[in-house]
Amino acid sequence: MKSNSNLPEASNDHDDAWTFTDRSSRNIRLEDEGLKICAYHNERRIGWIEFDESDHAGTYLWGMEVEPAYRRAGIASAMMKIAAQTYGRDFGRPSFSAQGGSSASCSSEYFTQEGALFFRYCIENDIVDDRPDVEVLNEPAEHD
Repeated sequence: MKSNSNLPEASNDHDDAWTFTDRSSRNIRLEDEGLKICAYHNERRIGWIEFDESDHAGTYLWGMEVEPAYRRAGIASAMMKIAAQTYGRDFGRPSFSAQGGSSASCSSEYFTQEGALFFRYCIENDIVDDRPDVEVLNEPAEHD
């Protein structure tokens, strides 16, 4: 069973699962599902943080989401704490200066406004390390 004073209480039923009560008094279960940390309420997935791996960039943040009705309740922060323990506090992430929108080739290359605010919160609250912006690079194209 995993334990860390910064993480939610580990559940008794699974080594890669944690349970905690969010700020709205809901019982939330978090599970490490490989490259994805998921949050569940009443057996329904209500949030996730997903990572990807590449030979040249290592493990990097691919995307994250918490359903609107569950936001601002500590769920994303709890998932990010588990991610930082699992992948290290300085895993790859989009650049704060990257531009998103329809011109971006994929969502792992930029933060949404909400994502950037949340990630800055994680840095300020010592959940993840601050580091200079490093663009997530796409896999090199194979040439024949």
